Amino acid sequence: ETVSVGSKIAVIGGGNTAIDAARTAIRLGAKEVCLVYRRTKEEMPAAEWEIQEAEEEGVRVLYLIAPLEILTENGKVRGLRCRNHFLGDPDESGRRSPQAVEEAEFVLNVDMVIPAVSQTPDLSFLRDSSLHLSRQDSLNIDPDTCATSVKNLFAGGDMAGGPATVPEAIAAGKRAALSIDAYLNGVPVPEPPERITVDKRDVIRRNRDEVLASRVAIPHIAPDKRRAAFDEIAGDLTEEEAVAEAKRCLACGCGIGCGICARVCIYDAVELEGDRYRINDECTGCGLCTQRCPLRTISMVPVEEAIR
Repeated sequence: ETVSVGSKIAVIGGGNTAIDAARTAIRLGAKEVCLVYRRTKEEMPAAEWEIQEAEEEGVRVLYLIAPLEILTENGKVRGLRCRNHFLGDPDESGRRSPQAVEEAEFVLNVDMVIPAVSQTPDLSFLRDSSLHLSRQDSLNIDPDTCATSVKNLFAGGDMAGGPATVPEAIAAGKRAALSIDAYLNGVPVPEPPERITVDKRDVIRRNRDEVLASRVAIPHIAPDKRRAAFDEIAGDLTEEEAVAEAKRCLACGCGIGCGICARVCIYDAVELEGDRYRINDECTGCGLCTQRCPLRTISMVPVEEAIR
């Protein structure tokens, strides 16, 4: 399907979808494309490399600008009325909200406007129901069980937490399924798993003897050529470059077969079977292996949890 675009386009939004819309407009022949975002670059949800590539291709990003009105004439767009903003004091969550600058309105001369802001389910019809809604009109749920305020009703995904990712929605479905199963069987809901986050800086500190290597630079097509087609803009790595990149593994949580656990165990409780280590019945639970594991792969849990 052939899509015609305007000559001067304004895209409203700051996420990857907005970036995609702006870069697509460039490729479809728009002469000028600007992206209007009401916060700063640091708060922009789009990937940093996406923003950089868009700017290389000629997209102009306007920060701390909020759209007020799409101006039309004879049924056609003739401009976008906007207002300058600044970041105010932090709110309860610690995030600074955009505040309007008085008498700082202006008009962007554009002939097409593309809204590319977040999408949320319309749950306004539930406001008068027994379901509890948040201020953003999403369902209030128990974060561990996904239970709503209505008995026997569970929810997850965008309806409960707002726009997020597919893996987060799948995780919510899994939590809800476990809760429903426990409820139907008359047993307590399982304790939520411990959330473990891995900070790259901690991993680097644990591997001080390793030589830090920069990421292999991926070749890209020149911006002027990228603007004219929808071809993949990233080039290929040579075999040598691919091997060099693979060797940069940070070992962020997987066992690497270093054997330290077996060497430090004074009870010979850690045995190597093939390419895996097994802890035998000689283990006394002293915890020395967990302390010496360079990647924190080994952890101690109560016996009843291990049996379950």
